[in-house]
Amino acid sequence: MKATYNTKKNGLFRFLVFQNQDKDYEGVCLELNIVEFGENPDKLMESIQEAAFSLLEAVKKKNLPDDCLNDFAPLRYWEIAEKSEQFSNRSLKPNQAVFFNSVMKPYPSFEFHGKN
Repeated sequence: MKATYNTKKNGLFRFLVFQNQDKDYEGVCLELNIVEFGENPDKLMESIQEAAFSLLEAVKKKNLPDDCLNDFAPLRYWEIAEKSEQFSNRSLKPNQAVFFNSVMKPYPSFEFHGKN
């Protein structure tokens, strides 16, 4: 999986939610190193997307450097993201149940419509 360089005008955020060894969920935005933990994977996905796009808006509004949009998550999350792609390409046995949910959001075409 290759990282992209994001700017205020365009880029790509990748989000991943997965169940960790403690049976809790972790959510991460790979390009921004935003990591959250929670019990509900859907709410967690919504929360990390909201955090990422709030950061994007702040960077635009304050005209901060584009580097603020390229604070990559640690390598272990990128490795988990690659594994999630592998899992989605094959069937798992019932005792191998693993939760992965990943979303790619290009911008500026994407607008987040979360809670106000």
